[in-house]
Amino acid sequence: MAVAGAFDGTLHVWGMPDMLNTDPDPKAFLFPWELREISVSRLPDTVSAVATVEAGGRTPVLAAGRALYLVDPDTGNAVGPPASGQTDIGTITSVAMGLVRGRPAAVTGSVDGAVRVWWTDAWLLAGDSWPEQVLAWRFPAAVNAVALAPDDHIAVGFGADVAVLVVDPQIRQAR
Repeated sequence: MAVAGAFDGTLHVWGMPDMLNTDPDPKAFLFPWELREISVSRLPDTVSAVATVEAGGRTPVLAAGRALYLVDPDTGNAVGPPASGQTDIGTITSVAMGLVRGRPAAVTGSVDGAVRVWWTDAWLLAGDSWPEQVLAWRFPAAVNAVALAPDDHIAVGFGADVAVLVVDPQIRQAR
């Protein structure tokens, strides 16, 4: 699946055919393909970051702007309420999905310099409750990129710098 968002709130989702090519000839990997647009939706917010994750046998889309939206890629409809966590959340510029301490999580970076970790397991499966914000860090400049490594390390691009955060397994929850 390929996903793209826009500042006008449009979210496009395309289905990608089986793109796996096992031919050892490197030229065999250069081939055109047609993407079938599955859905187009309009969220009530700017879409500044997108991610997908496998959850419960489906692959929901996480779209971010001033809040997090869980979107069903087959229909383009938002699933459940958007998550904003707190009223002081800045516009989200980047999002990564994966596991933190073995739990499904979203990591977001925003223009206010905040990096947040949200537990998403219940939200991704049911879509009927907000994800729980459990960790947060503040950087001295806008966060432009976040990436999540399998060993609980979070790479953060902020301003002109990069930092790597290590999630301490002893921390239960930050408020």
